[in-house]
Amino acid sequence: MRWARSLAVVWLAGCDEPGSVEPPVDDPHACAIHHDEDGDQIDDFCDNCPTVANPDQRDTTEQRLRAFPDGVGDACDLWPSLGGDLVAHLHRFDDPAADAALWTGSGWTVSGDAAHATGAAHWTIKKPAIGSGLGARAAVTSLAMEVGGELALAVDGDGLAFGYLCAVVRDRDGDGFDELELREALGTPVRKSLGIALTPADGFTLSATRFLDSLDHATLTCRVQRGTHVATLHVAVADDQIGIYAMASLGATAEVSSLIVYTQPVSQCPTAARCNSGSAAGVAQPTSASD
Repeated sequence: MRWARSLAVVWLAGCDEPGSVEPPVDDPHACAIHHDEDGDQIDDFCDNCPTVANPDQRDTTEQRLRAFPDGVGDACDLWPSLGGDLVAHLHRFDDPAADAALWTGSGWTVSGDAAHATGAAHWTIKKPAIGSGLGARAAVTSLAMEVGGELALAVDGDGLAFGYLCAVVRDRDGDGFDELELREALGTPVRKSLGIALTPADGFTLSATRFLDSLDHATLTCRVQRGTHVATLHVAVADDQIGIYAMASLGATAEVSSLIVYTQPVSQCPTAARCNSGSAAGVAQPTSASD
């Protein structure tokens, strides 16, 4: 299957993995397992959702829209109504020296297949991931926050001087529940209660996704999922496509087992005007997907 093999090459081209080789894509289960981040018995390089367990490897949402599967599985697809998703980076935090070399900043350390922070920590990626869509999803295995503490992902900036942040924050309003916070760097936050008080033993995912539609309207989505419990925030943002992303901890002890970054193509339609004129297909609106 020629198209499947080409998709595998695209997947690997986006990863910061030295010495990687093209996997046998016809049967992902036949790959020798060197590292299996999500424990679904499929090697990361052959897995279409390397951080979300999906033994069935289903990739059918695009087919229902009469498009080719894009190589990102249904279980982790941030934009299931669009084809062309790419894995820009997969940070497995399994090589301390190589992982640290990808970032600028301080406070994070890598050991035991995870990134760790205590107190204040901030990493900004050196190599941008450019696209109309940019999504980062962190698998958080442990988080203990002090009063005023938070764990955050930033997209289209470092989250300090510029960019947008999605953060899990310690209970700000005194109702006993922690919160999901969305804000522009140095801006006024928008918050939503998680409806739960996180404990250090709670594992969850934190996602920050920016999407630019065919009208050049950009939306930032923040999402926290712990099991079946989900909290989501959406807000309109500027149509920046800087591609930088960051992760930060403040007043917290955090352990992150992986961070995966997806992109949508830089432009599925050259201009909003051309899309609206009917001379080119418009970009479909994204729909939400399970983490």
